[in-house]
Amino acid sequence: MTKNSVLGFHIFMHLGALLYFYTGTVEVHWWLGLFQWWLKGMSICLFNHHYLSHKNFKMGRIFQFFMAVAATCGGQGGVLWWAARHIDHHKHADDWKDPHTPRKDRGGGFWHSHMTWQLKAFDTHKNSLQNMKEWFKFPELVWLSKYFTPFFILQAPMWYYLGEYFGPYFGTNGFQTLVCQFFVAGMVSMHATWITASFAHTNFLPWSYRTYDTPDHSVNNWIVGIIAHGTGWHNNHHKYPKSCKMGHKWWEIDTAWMTLKVFEFFGLVWGLDYSHVQTKKNSKKEIKQID
Repeated sequence: MTKNSVLGFHIFMHLGALLYFYTGTVEVHWWLGLFQWWLKGMSICLFNHHYLSHKNFKMGRIFQFFMAVAATCGGQGGVLWWAARHIDHHKHADDWKDPHTPRKDRGGGFWHSHMTWQLKAFDTHKNSLQNMKEWFKFPELVWLSKYFTPFFILQAPMWYYLGEYFGPYFGTNGFQTLVCQFFVAGMVSMHATWITASFAHTNFLPWSYRTYDTPDHSVNNWIVGIIAHGTGWHNNHHKYPKSCKMGHKWWEIDTAWMTLKVFEFFGLVWGLDYSHVQTKKNSKKEIKQID
């Protein structure tokens, strides 16, 4: 994708979402929108973030494909590209080479970190993908990453025809369903992910705090934690990126980890990494030995 195509995509999606003030909505769209926020956001969080970027659990190839499809439907770029840029972020967090730093003294800014960084993110697409070589052995992931745009756009006619067919039973129609589910719910799920980069590396929101002394500016925040499926416990995550659990205190609600536990119960995933727990245990042992 080019800078102009990314810009065009965002203008198209945001203008489409504004049609909500013309079409209005009905109750069923609130429930469907909530489901989309959970499905798309959770898929991106668990698959792109936890699985591809940090490898903190394992899954079989069939479930891997279904998770990749769900994440691709989120409209945030190819799954391999997304994970590659996230690896870049951890390598250079809040520095010049960080793709989406909010720090103005490092070439970023709030809106840059939230979404405009994507305008130039595809310029280094091939270089970033060098981080993902081990995943190239799965042609289905390469294919989904290459054709993510038409794959995402195909949801538009799907929602329209679902609304036309089933809409009369719920007091809606195809056009209203297209606007509410493709545009509005689509943009809400995207922004719900993007707030991690813009708010979890700044003190803009109240109740932000740092549990660990990390070299970046990452913070924990319960608002982002809930909206972004646990990634709002971002300071925890930057301290222990390999750990599958980002909420380290009992009140740090981590819905991504909760979902992983459900998947683990049904045998869909296994080998969950709890390196933050093991590291703390090892540190306590070392302290005792010194004493």
